[in-house]
Amino acid sequence: MELKVGMYVRTNEGIGTIHKIVTFQDGRQAIYLVKFNKGHIKKWITVLKEPSYKLGELLEPGDFIDKHYITEIKGTTIYTYSGWFIDFDDIEDCVDKVLTHEQFENMAYKVGG
Repeated sequence: MELKVGMYVRTNEGIGTIHKIVTFQDGRQAIYLVKFNKGHIKKWITVLKEPSYKLGELLEPGDFIDKHYITEIKGTTIYTYSGWFIDFDDIEDCVDKVLTHEQFENMAYKVGG
């Protein structure tokens, strides 16, 4: 797995956050990341999963884009519960926020439990 500046990564540590690589130090096998919502992260992350230049390739059913729940991904098209759909190539221009299902589960209040 070769990592490069400009790629997106979905971490498999903690809560499955998606980040964009802005600088990379190969010798340390670590990267400095910027969140998709343009906020800065001031730490190094070494555990990575599925790097890609296309944000859509990191999304999974159960994630959210803006307020839309992703129910299915076919090819390069993401389908949501609300009937909205979008192609991988249009995500960065049309979507403001991404919430992974791991983040949702981590932050959710468990009713009755």
